[in-house]
Amino acid sequence: MMLIKCSECQKEVSDKAQSCPNCGCPIENSCNVNECIIDNVKYDIESVIKLKQNGRHVAAIKELARICNIEVGEAKKIFDRINIRVVRSEPKCPRCGSTNIQWKNKRFANGLIFKRNVCAACGNHWR
Repeated sequence: MMLIKCSECQKEVSDKAQSCPNCGCPIENSCNVNECIIDNVKYDIESVIKLKQNGRHVAAIKELARICNIEVGEAKKIFDRINIRVVRSEPKCPRCGSTNIQWKNKRFANGLIFKRNVCAACGNHWR
């Protein structure tokens, strides 16, 4: 079971519910952990979930639209109803995927200080 947002009142509702217990809005499209049911057709959306977990939301929405053969706007509505708890144990370098990350402070002339990630493996810098 997974909690999704009601399209009307934005309250959390079980994906197994027929309608929202708060406002009564029918739950038309339901999403499971690895599948999405649209008009009684099941679609495997594991790749969409992985993209969402990695923060690549635009790519995930486009992938959902491609998999389900629907418009991007409709895919966005469904995507917003997929609730995933992302647990990030340690940061990874976006270039090489290494978890050997160091933090450096970059100081500007106006006194601002920004923390920057530095990959010890490839030397990539990012915020």
